Amino acid sequence: LGAIGIAVLISVVLVGVARFEAGLARVVERGVPSLARALESLAEALRRTAENPYAVALALLLTVPVWVLEASTLLFSARAVGVRLEPVIVAVTAIAAFVAQAVPATPAGIGTYEATVAVVLSRFGVPTATGTALALADHVTRALIIYVLGAVTTIHVGFRSRTYFRERPLEE
Repeated sequence: LGAIGIAVLISVVLVGVARFEAGLARVVERGVPSLARALESLAEALRRTAENPYAVALALLLTVPVWVLEASTLLFSARAVGVRLEPVIVAVTAIAAFVAQAVPATPAGIGTYEATVAVVLSRFGVPTATGTALALADHVTRALIIYVLGAVTTIHVGFRSRTYFRERPLEE
């Protein structure tokens, strides 16, 4: 129920931004011009996305698998530290942690993620120390996967781009 509520809230906010962007931008422009520009950019992106039914269908199609994979790392991390969690508890914890990281208070959500996971799990009877250990294991695993895949991709793209640019004559 919490996940559905969050999804509905986000949807309502996005629709509100798309519909009332001009008025919102005028209100915040005096105090925070960069926020007004961000609202304009968001509204334009939402309009372009809504006009592309294939993009909407692809986003909807990929949403469930992505969330399942995201939450599964928390499930596997829990098992790694010896905690058995019900799928509903994993889903609630994952959603709370991801929402807590939506506003970047620290780089990579370090501390925010761990605190949120530990607090939410404590509400389900998991000791805070165990929840913190679980969150650390999960966050480190996520970071390592991202860094390793990012390094491999960067190296691959770097080598491919050198070949790409070498094969093309310079235009004058």
